[in-house]
Amino acid sequence: MSSIVHNSAIDFEQKVASSPQYMYTKVLQTQGGSTVAITANSSVTSYFDIPAKVVNFNKFLLRWTEQVTAGAAGYMRAMTDAPMIRRITLQNRSGQVICDIPNFRHYWKLTSNLIASNEEMGSTPGVGAGATAAGANLAGVCLGHNQSNALPGTVMASVDPNQYIQEVALVSNTAFRKAYQSQIPFVSALVTEQLNLTWELRFSKIPFCFLSLNRDFYSNESLQLVVEWENYDTHFFYGTSATVLTTALATITSAATLSNLALYCAVETNMDIANSVMSKVLTGGLQQMVPYPTITRVPLGTATSTFAQVKFGRNHGARLLRVISSEGLTTDTLARSHNYFNYNGVTTQVFRTTLNSIPQENESMTVINGDDHRYVCKLLRGTPLENIQEYYTQAPVYINDFSACNTLDEAPVKDLLACGLDLSQEQTWAKEITTKTAVDTTCTVIAIGQKTLMSGPEGVLVM
Repeated sequence: MSSIVHNSAIDFEQKVASSPQYMYTKVLQTQGGSTVAITANSSVTSYFDIPAKVVNFNKFLLRWTEQVTAGAAGYMRAMTDAPMIRRITLQNRSGQVICDIPNFRHYWKLTSNLIASNEEMGSTPGVGAGATAAGANLAGVCLGHNQSNALPGTVMASVDPNQYIQEVALVSNTAFRKAYQSQIPFVSALVTEQLNLTWELRFSKIPFCFLSLNRDFYSNESLQLVVEWENYDTHFFYGTSATVLTTALATITSAATLSNLALYCAVETNMDIANSVMSKVLTGGLQQMVPYPTITRVPLGTATSTFAQVKFGRNHGARLLRVISSEGLTTDTLARSHNYFNYNGVTTQVFRTTLNSIPQENESMTVINGDDHRYVCKLLRGTPLENIQEYYTQAPVYINDFSACNTLDEAPVKDLLACGLDLSQEQTWAKEITTKTAVDTTCTVIAIGQKTLMSGPEGVLVM
């Protein structure tokens, strides 16, 4: 029997709507309050206890203000294209891992723009360095959208006339560098002033993992977010020139501090929905497939021909959704931190990928011809990387996709479907780089697998 679908203009049937509603709960570290002292050569870790309520991790925010006192070495700079986080982990109190992203700055650099829209990037304002912590909030919140890691001599590879570099003098007598998506990822302050920069990490922008899953979730046991911070010498540095960012760079000599640090948890306030989710977990349990990232860093050295090889098995998940790879400078300090700039093939020039020794392309990818961009462009539709100049200057990633996605903006939904490459048997992926410059590089390989998450009366399990 067929049913009639009425136009909304003449559909008078009464309907009942139910939608999630969230309120932020501010959570401080379990120890240390809202302040963290960042050291030069040892890791510092923050622990946040997640409220035992129905939450949506996609709506979570992690906020902090970076502060470096003025020193005599020169003008202070800070990287603004990736948060100064080395690792982020979600786990229960017994150590069962739900999501774990090591090498977080590299992961962010290579993946965050794969799901960002052109509208998002175009509307993101530049951020300034405030003379005080309070002034940093007024100068703008840094969201960590990727800019180019290129040095000033080559950064203008982008031809967009709306993107430029400009020094602006503020009322507080602080100079800052307004950074657009294709520009140098630094913010600078005057030599006599303290550098203050406010950050906000939105979990919705951490793609292909549980943290950005836009669903209500409840655990019958305590959960904990663990954030391991980077050393400050890969994030802050001095320069001796007020205008030329690469003149006589040096590691900062004064202490760096994070203040106003807090995790803002999105708690479900629609009690009908919250009670329904809790009841489901406590009776039969919730089970769903979730994307799970794994990151491997393969040193390539200075050889002009080499390869990176990674084996994928059940520890990566039941299925393999995609492999994301890119080569960056091995030296990960100062202005060259997490630098994947490859405009005009300054590092990798010709390559090809294989799966179990079977070539995945009909030809070798020659960067100078834009071959790699042509192969992945359809997956990047609607993102900044669809533009070929933005692709090579921001994050020239190569993507072997085995999922149900036509474009990666479909990933948040389609990565939850049963799809991808079966990992019941080991799969060997390789990237054969036949031509590269004699620059010391490392290949970052990000595998997005698919695992099963179960939340029930006994707690949470990912397998």
